Amino acid sequence: MTPGLILLAAVLQATSGDSARIRVQIRSSADGTLQPSYLSLPDSLDPARPTALAVLLHTWSFDYTQRHPSVEAGARARGWLL
Repeated sequence: MTPGLILLAAVLQATSGDSARIRVQIRSSADGTLQPSYLSLPDSLDPARPTALAVLLHTWSFDYTQRHPSVEAGARARGWLL
């Protein structure tokens, strides 16, 4: 599944009433493995309109579950995907 289809599936899942933070898996172009990640969706998301995507990387000493509430709140307030 391409990254675009993964994002579309996540958006459809979220807009159907599930959580606004969804665990997704993206296939690595380096070795083909599935890499876990999270996609946070804004409350104002309109799947019919283009939406900005901000990418937040975890630190070397942590993993993909690391959270940054202030960054998440900022992205949500601006209507961005994170």
